[in-house]
Amino acid sequence: MRSKNAFQNVISAIVLQVIIVLTGIYIPQLMITTYGSSVNGMVSSITQFISYISLVEAGIGNASLVALFSPLADQKYGNVNSIMSATRNFYRWAGCIFFILLLGLAMIYPAFSSGKINTSLIRWMVIVLGSSTLVDFWVLGKYRVFLNANQKGYIVTITQSVGTVLNAVICILLIKFKCGILLVKAIATFVYILRTIYILVYVKKKYTYLSFDAVPDNSALKRRWDVLIHQITGVIVNSTDVVVLTIFLKNFSEISVYTVYNLIASNIITLLDSFSSSLCAVFGEVFAKKEDELVRESYLIYEYIFFLMSFIAATCMMILMIPFMKVYTANITDAQYIRPVTAILFTVIVLSRSIRTPSLTMIMAVGHYRETRRAAILEAVINIVVSILLVKKCGINGVLIGTVCSYMYRTWDIIIYVGRKVIAGTLKTTISRVVRNIIIMGIVIGINYLIGTKVANWLEWFLYAIRVGVISLIAFLSINTCFEKQMAKKVFNIIGKVIKK
Repeated sequence: MRSKNAFQNVISAIVLQVIIVLTGIYIPQLMITTYGSSVNGMVSSITQFISYISLVEAGIGNASLVALFSPLADQKYGNVNSIMSATRNFYRWAGCIFFILLLGLAMIYPAFSSGKINTSLIRWMVIVLGSSTLVDFWVLGKYRVFLNANQKGYIVTITQSVGTVLNAVICILLIKFKCGILLVKAIATFVYILRTIYILVYVKKKYTYLSFDAVPDNSALKRRWDVLIHQITGVIVNSTDVVVLTIFLKNFSEISVYTVYNLIASNIITLLDSFSSSLCAVFGEVFAKKEDELVRESYLIYEYIFFLMSFIAATCMMILMIPFMKVYTANITDAQYIRPVTAILFTVIVLSRSIRTPSLTMIMAVGHYRETRRAAILEAVINIVVSILLVKKCGINGVLIGTVCSYMYRTWDIIIYVGRKVIAGTLKTTISRVVRNIIIMGIVIGINYLIGTKVANWLEWFLYAIRVGVISLIAFLSINTCFEKQMAKKVFNIIGKVIKK
């Protein structure tokens, strides 16, 4: 059952991210050509500010997730209900605070505008974009946590996949008919609410034992403040770039350039993360049952597969990003989108983040938030300080360098911590895998640049992408197999069993 749930979670998460990538690439281009780079930059900037005020969630979700692993594994449903009652109460309070902060943001945010966009539109856009998060606090959040802890996260992702497709179709039609951007975003919020209703009905029908009337076990969520520190630092590291650009440059067109590049990077990161996050509950259950040897073996297999995926993705990104941008922005003339240095920095960010993901999954599964919070805080400090120092001089590249510096530090810190404190004896293997794959990446990039290809349209880019992908796959798979024959054999056996099922 554990393997089946893990497989369903992974596949559904990957399908969802593929859908999000496809719709997420086309719709922003349509928005820029229809409404302009300034409007696209405004929407992206507001989204990042909302991610800051959503920190009032205070680590409730992840703290509840960790607290639920053990009682669910032991089928102690009374304890489960007590934890869920506490989770609901905390989410309600967080939602009320978020609502007040959202209204405050709507009043203050227009001050960051250069004056090119109507103030009323900006304020209503803040309310509309924040409404989906408000629904998450008051309704969906507790159910999403429960399903993920039950290894049923695929229910959420399947529902989100359907909602994403429906939302994309409606948005594309509205944009084609040149409807207002506010209406387009309002539709997205409405679709989100419909998704919430379905999940609510599913949980109530499937889990009849679930009740929110039990006495709340607030002590079970005592880790939420440690989780909150990680969430704050995570938001700072992942969202500081746009916020710093908004405050110091006040140029929505530059923010639009950043968000188009970040669109590619974030989609790759999210696609990879969907694989890892789907396994967090599985590892959490295994840790709860003290199956140490199974954890170690599973982790090394998971890391092997994830590194292959990550380095292939980063290699293809490095080679294909600029050709992609040339075709993607061919009809956009209100900003300069072809920036090779920016493409390189984004690739380094994707790779640095991906290398840490397997180790970070273990930290989340075992709940070591307090033990790693100092390093997380230092990561955020590095990001903010370097970004602010360089943004005026280097613009977009300045804030990216800040992110690269913070990622470089934190990634190695996480790998070393897990190799020494969580799963002993894996550090040497992890480091050798990273070094080996970096060398392979350099070789593949060198070969592709020596061959060279001019791309003028989507068909040529697609054919070029296939070539790059095949070369990368062969190179990484063959060399890694030569160095770790037994591990490769285990991976192929697992893939074979999955295909047969």
